[in-house]
Amino acid sequence: MENKMIYTLPMFSSLLSELPQLTFSGTTICINLKGYDCDDIYSEVELIFQEVHYFSKTNALFSADTIEAYDKVLEIFNSSIILQLMEANRNLFEEMNKRQELKHYSLYLDGYDGYNIVCKSIEIKELSDFKAINN
Repeated sequence: MENKMIYTLPMFSSLLSELPQLTFSGTTICINLKGYDCDDIYSEVELIFQEVHYFSKTNALFSADTIEAYDKVLEIFNSSIILQLMEANRNLFEEMNKRQELKHYSLYLDGYDGYNIVCKSIEIKELSDFKAINN
């Protein structure tokens, strides 16, 4: 399994000011995070996963090899989850990938949860300064 770092949170997940807020709307999942960095600077981030085909949440403490993934959105290449989805329904999977390839993203929050999401795209909004990042 290969990883590519897509985004690093501007805050430490160990310094979140409130629990992560997850919102589900159709095939879109939003994860809102609010917290502080080591200089006590407050930030808010909204991670918007679009056209989600798989979502799992686990306790980050029980995931293998996650220390490098904390406080980062990673794109996972050669994903076993995507392979399982493809094997479950190869024709549907190939049809979905014609328009835009499915991608596997992961996020681990220290002291909270780990998330694995297979979707078409991600949009990242830094709400503190309203900067948007699309992938």
